[in-house]
Amino acid sequence: MTYGPDPVPPPDLAREASDPVLPPPFGTARSFGGVVVLFILMLLGMMLVGGAAQFFLGFAANAMLTEVLVVLGPVWFLLRRHGAAEALRLNVRPDSGLLAWAILGVLSLAVLVAEFTHWSDLVFPMPESVKAAYLDAVTAGSVPELLLLVLAAGLVPGICEEAAFRGYFQRVGVERYGTSRGILLASALFALMHLDPWHLVALFGIGLYLGMVYLWTGNLWIPAAAHAANNAASVILLYLAPESTLSQVSEPPPRWLLPLAAVGLVATLRHLRRTHRASSSVSPPNQRILS
Repeated sequence: MTYGPDPVPPPDLAREASDPVLPPPFGTARSFGGVVVLFILMLLGMMLVGGAAQFFLGFAANAMLTEVLVVLGPVWFLLRRHGAAEALRLNVRPDSGLLAWAILGVLSLAVLVAEFTHWSDLVFPMPESVKAAYLDAVTAGSVPELLLLVLAAGLVPGICEEAAFRGYFQRVGVERYGTSRGILLASALFALMHLDPWHLVALFGIGLYLGMVYLWTGNLWIPAAAHAANNAASVILLYLAPESTLSQVSEPPPRWLLPLAAVGLVATLRHLRRTHRASSSVSPPNQRILS
């Protein structure tokens, strides 16, 4: 498959193809086993490192430490010989218009996810103790604390998780299994990584959206910004509504907001797909990055 035009020359594919450990598009390893092992180690790291950091350092420090060391760190280490920033396309400036559309889409999706979560919570409710711990971790008591949480729960996970799951897992999955199954695979891994069985389906849906955004823009900063905006919006809303109770965490959004959210999501997906098709049809092959 191909992505749209890129303002910088593509990575040195001959150099990437010389790596016998990494699977395509980063190397020549035929086995997918190494990717599975990497993900399992990532899960173990989330539980062990994350648990210890949460106990000793608190939520914000734990979130940033775990994201950088456990989620981004292994992928960055594997791609270091190819120039990790270049291999992950983190050296490409995003289009501001596409960035705005992607953020509109994810905020629209967040409203629909909140509605879904309300109904799923009736069938498979999150324990009240877990809800209480979640609220305590992500509810800021002051502006400085809010800014710290936006960084720890929004910006850092947005960059680290998108680098791992869209920049690495999705591209490897697409290369091996094709576009649809590659995006589905990365989305499933993304959902499982959060270790949250109560929101597994919602996380999978968010992963699908971010996967399509990356597919149609070819720029990792765009799904990263959308991911960060989604997380940061949750933190900001909790700060603005300090009276939130445990029951309100699973309350549905206002009914009048649902059709607007649906329109915003559909409009975003149509625009991004149309833009991708238009740019692909006019771009010469040597300006596209094979992935």
